[in-house]
Amino acid sequence: MRLSHNALIPLILPLGMLIHVNVLGSAGGLAVEDVRQTPIGIVKELYRLVSFEAGRSPDWEQVRGLFIEEAVIVLRLGPRTTRIFDRQGFIDYFVKDIERANLKESGFSETLLQTQIQIIKDIAHCYSLYEVSVPGRNDGKPVNRGVDSFHLIKRSDRWFIASIINEGFRMDEPIPAFLKKS
Repeated sequence: MRLSHNALIPLILPLGMLIHVNVLGSAGGLAVEDVRQTPIGIVKELYRLVSFEAGRSPDWEQVRGLFIEEAVIVLRLGPRTTRIFDRQGFIDYFVKDIERANLKESGFSETLLQTQIQIIKDIAHCYSLYEVSVPGRNDGKPVNRGVDSFHLIKRSDRWFIASIINEGFRMDEPIPAFLKKS
């Protein structure tokens, strides 16, 4: 079953109900106050916020606001290398990576291609398939893909990211079958 993020809201209400849906996502469209009302809204907003046009930069305060203070982010940095960050460490690493790779001159984009989400009451798990591109280089074509695994929690009537772990893929590597478009 393929549903939009708006169609998910009525399905969340029954207590104890496990929801398992595939959602084809794009990285925009919801107002700031709305994105925090659904797990998929938070995930889409993160991709939107870390993507930027040449000459611009992400709004790191908005990014910070998507995470709980105690969040843990585990990034794949190489075939056998991972690094664990807290919320601020993740932002600091991203800022340094933008500077190191001169991405401010060319822009940067993580485009959400496909998501799979499960919601149980006030917790959610979301797998997301995304592509990375640098618009000012490589004719704007994607340079790699990845899968992020999000854990989200609802606190004070809104959703937050509690953790992220990711895996990178070269463009010639197959993507996980459960994230392929049906």
